[in-house]
Amino acid sequence: MKLELNEWWKPEIDSDALKELTSRRDGYAWAHVSGYFILLGITAYLALLSWGSWWAIPAFYVYGTVYSFSNPRWHEFSHRTVFKSRRVNMFFYEIFSFLCFYESQTFRWTHANHHRRTIHTTDPYDYEIQVPYGNSPIKSIYEFSGLRPIFSEYKKLILHSCNIMTPLAKDCIPKNHWRRTVLSSRVYMGLSVFIVAISIYFSTVLPLLFVITPNLYARLLLNWIIGFPQHAGLKENVLDHRENTRNVMVNPFFGFLCMNMHYHLDHHMFPQVPFYNLPKLHEKIKEQLPKPHPNLWSCYKELVPLLLKQHRVATKA
Repeated sequence: MKLELNEWWKPEIDSDALKELTSRRDGYAWAHVSGYFILLGITAYLALLSWGSWWAIPAFYVYGTVYSFSNPRWHEFSHRTVFKSRRVNMFFYEIFSFLCFYESQTFRWTHANHHRRTIHTTDPYDYEIQVPYGNSPIKSIYEFSGLRPIFSEYKKLILHSCNIMTPLAKDCIPKNHWRRTVLSSRVYMGLSVFIVAISIYFSTVLPLLFVITPNLYARLLLNWIIGFPQHAGLKENVLDHRENTRNVMVNPFFGFLCMNMHYHLDHHMFPQVPFYNLPKLHEKIKEQLPKPHPNLWSCYKELVPLLLKQHRVATKA
């Protein structure tokens, strides 16, 4: 069974207004990307200066937190809506895919399926949003620490590198793109080995602390706290994003870090709209949407009891 975006409920919006909202602004896009890399570079420099002292712990945590927000940049560039140029979008998509350590070919297709199959748990299946840790607290920690995503990604990389297509790949990736997936997986494996080899050769963990492992040691605070509520605890197997996706308002700095993905409901309804136009889109359709949570605290006051209730029900089932 297949689902397409045109099968989902959509709010009413003037076609000319939507066309304007889908237009891309290279000037803003370059300013945003440059700002992120400047922030990443400054925090990396401070982390390097602190190496050898106790200040390295908070310094690397700050750097890693900024690094972990390469995730929404990977996500936005996968939609190719940031810049006018397809090539520029794909160039940055490859960079941010590696920083997130999401093999670019596989996740390009699984994310497209996520938009068509949002929180569908049977057939068709949303591989991206599934929570495979069940009712076990230990497995929950395994998930949210970042260990499961990293190990899961390496498992896929190893299999795809050996030309063994996983069920996920067979379901989401067109067969004529399998070879690209194999080659891309081998590149990612090679880069991983190269980074580890440099660390061993120079007898330092710094290369690992600066690349890949920030997704382990620093993703929890901001990346998960801001990103987790997007779909958590909401309805499964429906064709209305108002029922399975939520908006949560955040301050401008967090909005910069997450590339306005706190307007996640608006994004799912109109993924062709660039991130920097989502606030304008929201203003045009907000009367047709559930009222967003005013802040993260408000969201989690509702979300935590909801998740605990769902956990108790699932445990008794």
